[in-house]
Amino acid sequence: MNDFDNAMKKIADVLYGAARKSGEILDNTKKAYNISSEKDKIAKVQSQIGLKVYKAYVAGNATPDYVQPEIEAIKAIEERIQELERSMAESKSCKICKECGARIALDDVYCPKCGGKQPETTASCCEPPAGEEDSGCCEEAKSEERSEPTQRADADCSDDDDDF
Repeated sequence: MNDFDNAMKKIADVLYGAARKSGEILDNTKKAYNISSEKDKIAKVQSQIGLKVYKAYVAGNATPDYVQPEIEAIKAIEERIQELERSMAESKSCKICKECGARIALDDVYCPKCGGKQPETTASCCEPPAGEEDSGCCEEAKSEERSEPTQRADADCSDDDDDF
């Protein structure tokens, strides 16, 4: 064998080794992806189990004591969500339906979503709380009340819009 043939053989060996190593890396990458995919499936089933346990708790069924901290955490989060939704509705001159939780116009007597009768509201958004002076911030709103509206005042009170 001459030097050229030896060099070619060494190059072929290196290329063969690199190809084999690339194949191994690709195979291991596929296996790692499949492992991750299977772990995701487990996490999804675990989440479904947790949801079923929480729904059982909400329905009044007994739940294991060891899940109580998580149930309490969920309740606290749900209460915070309700506070945020109320605050968001107030900033849009809306209120929250007492039956289904939908955002509805302040003057709605019945919820357009569930049909639930709403408690009467006695004060308008422009009336200051008892004992406080009128800051005058609602003069524009009062003048709009006197003029003929061109669209419903509750146009942006629907539950369908997301401002975030």
